[in-house]
Amino acid sequence: MKRRFIGVLKSARSDFVSSGQWPSSVNINDCQTKARSARKDLAEALEKAHGAYVKAARDHAANAVMAEREQFLKESDVVPWGDNLVAGHDGEQRAIGAERRAFEPGDIVSGSYRLEIVAKRREGNGPLSLAIPVPGKKRIELKTAPGNEPELRVLLSVRESLISADLGVPRPIPTLFSADASPENLELWADQGTFEVTSIRLKPTLPAKADEVVERKEPPPKPSPRPLQPTERIDPTNQLTEKSKWRGEWRQDETPFFQRRDARVARRSEGEFDLVTAEWWGPQVQLTWEFQIGSGGQIMLTGMMSPGRSYADVQGGGTINGDKLSFSYAARRTGPKVANKPVSGSFELVLLPP
Repeated sequence: MKRRFIGVLKSARSDFVSSGQWPSSVNINDCQTKARSARKDLAEALEKAHGAYVKAARDHAANAVMAEREQFLKESDVVPWGDNLVAGHDGEQRAIGAERRAFEPGDIVSGSYRLEIVAKRREGNGPLSLAIPVPGKKRIELKTAPGNEPELRVLLSVRESLISADLGVPRPIPTLFSADASPENLELWADQGTFEVTSIRLKPTLPAKADEVVERKEPPPKPSPRPLQPTERIDPTNQLTEKSKWRGEWRQDETPFFQRRDARVARRSEGEFDLVTAEWWGPQVQLTWEFQIGSGGQIMLTGMMSPGRSYADVQGGGTINGDKLSFSYAARRTGPKVANKPVSGSFELVLLPP
């Protein structure tokens, strides 16, 4: 009898680990209640974050959070985390430096999954760089937020169409993927300093079940005065032309104040453009922002240049939609009287008439 019951429990556990199917052989009411409560709390937290970004006029971040929330509501997150990929590694195998170190997560990366990375900082104050497998045999390269915290924790929800920056990585994450020889491997490295990775765990995300759906109270739709007519699809970057001039607000994350900033497009080519603004430490000094253009008006910041200053670990991105351009950034600034100072902020710009 005992052996039979143990067999039932093992089978129920296997079903739960692989598919998130709650067992019927034991009392799981409390566990289900806690799971639903945690799911509702996270959905509400994402909605509050969306409202805060809207209030701060950070439209690109607000859109990213809302997209993450809508995708989260379609998924189930009750499957437990898998084994730690570095549990059997020695100190040398856990060390992360300038050379890329590869880890094999297995078949789980062929579908949607969640990834957690925990690492301790050993030297320096640079970010941890990651090459993340994406379903469809692609990879995307990301960096953690600048800082000098002794321990980093990264949490990502990875899907073919959307990657959610749940923790430790700035949002929005641009949808610019790289093609390489080993798209199924996870790679970690650090351009400055060293880390010791203590944990890498993954788990699959599955379609949400009926009892996991979180209802959102939507305002009643406004009546349309007339049926909507089909419109021609417009390129969101069609007004991003060379020498075009823009104006708007710039905000540093460490201050609550907005400053007016003018900008101009110094160079525009297929898939790339350079934007020039005034430096924050000298209005007569120009700061050049280098961008790559992705699909749907997504842009990714790839570099920052300024006379007398240099910038490392540059990351960020945003959107271009007709006459509106917005992006956030994070980097380390070096130069006279400045040693590896983290800088971050955002821009909201509008095209000026010619």
